[in-house]
Amino acid sequence: LLDLTFDEAVEDGCFKSKFDLIFINVKDKQELNLTNIEKYFLLLNNFGFLCIQTNEDLFTQQNKSHLDHYFTELSDKARTSNTTGKVNYFITYRKITQLI
Repeated sequence: LLDLTFDEAVEDGCFKSKFDLIFINVKDKQELNLTNIEKYFLLLNNFGFLCIQTNEDLFTQQNKSHLDHYFTELSDKARTSNTTGKVNYFITYRKITQLI
């Protein structure tokens, strides 16, 4: 765990290797902007998985288009929160370099 934002961690060189799994619990829109989606792509090994948990306020059609460009969607679940009444999304993507 890092006491930094994702952008600060990347700039500071905290990620020196590639990963097979990246899990993101989206807290703000910045985490799913095009620049960060490209960084997730570069940090994943080929055939690696990107798992995203987000709510309806933070997940836009533009985010989905960007993610679909870089990754192959494997699973998409939506569930309504009992506490807030908002829809939460749980989406799993896979990086397959040959498909880009």
